Parts: sequence; structure tokens; C-alpha cells
Amino acid sequence: MKTFVVSTKQSGSSLIEVMVALLIFAIGMLGVASLQGVGIRFGEQSNSYTQAAVQVADITARMKANRAGVEAGYYDDTIQAVADLSKNCFTAQCSTQELAQFDLAHWNTRNSQLLPSGTGVITATSTAAGETQFKVDVIWKRQTSAEDTADGGGHCAANENQDTASNELAYCVTVEIARL
Repeated sequence: MKTFVVSTKQSGSSLIEVMVALLIFAIGMLGVASLQGVGIRFGEQSNSYTQAAVQVADITARMKANRAGVEAGYYDDTIQAVADLSKNCFTAQCSTQELAQFDLAHWNTRNSQLLPSGTGVITATSTAAGETQFKVDVIWKRQTSAEDTADGGGHCAANENQDTASNELAYCVTVEIARL
């Protein structure tokens, strides 16, 4: 008669251990996917801020190049000005007023091309010393999510008049220039 020896030592892994390991792995992969989504969102937001800063530098350089237009007030209090681009001041001779109108139209056209609902506003104010100060705003909108409201996104004066039914927040880059 043969005797069988039953070993009490376990070898291999049980089905429950494998399932627990797969559950932990799946939760980790969901975390990685979530981080990827957040990274893409912040990358897009960073790109928008960079484009807006470049646009502020662009109009500031244009204003410095057309000092006579600045002194005549052609850049003052532009509220999202979009003028006629039929006369191209890159290739044709323009007066200081035409150059200022061309600069503003070209600038706001680029704002709308580079940023979602992108616009630019330049306001001029006089200081107590009699000098003119300029405030340059580049404003754009983007769809919001719960994370945007949680991280305080959309710090811009344009949000004060925001339609609450809309799911968009305005973002902006504002630069104040004391002297050109």
C-alpha cells in the first residue's frame, strides 16, 4: 500500500492575491492617467499665458516704434479695436495715425488667432506728474472645470461681468507701462 504525504507548505499564489495585485495596479494606472490629463491642461494654460505675454511685448514694441502716434493719443483707450487691414503698413507708406490703427488691428487679429476669444485692450491714464501711463490687457476665455474653480483660475477683471450660465472664465495678462 502506498502512502501519500500531504505537504502543508503553500507554493504559488492564490487567485485572491492575484486579484488584489491587479486592483492595486489598476488604481495606480488611473492615477497616472489623471496626472497626464492635469499635465496637459496646465501645459495648454501655460502656453496661453506665454502667447499673451508675447502679444503684450509685441504691441509695446509697436508703440515704441511709433512714438508720434503714442504722443498724439492714437493708442489711447482702445477698447478691443479692430480696424480695417486693407492698407498694409508693412509694405506701404502710412501716417502715424494709420500706423497706429494698423498696429492695433494687426495686434488684435493675432490675439484672436493665438488665443481662444482673444482680445486686447489698451487704456491710457494721466499721472499726477502729468505723464501718461498705459495699461495693456490681453484677455482670452477658456472652458472651466471644477479644478479651475478650486485652484482660483481666471483671475481677471473681465470675470466680474461673467454670465454665470456660461462655463467660461476669462484669463488675462496685464502690464502697466509708466514710460515708453
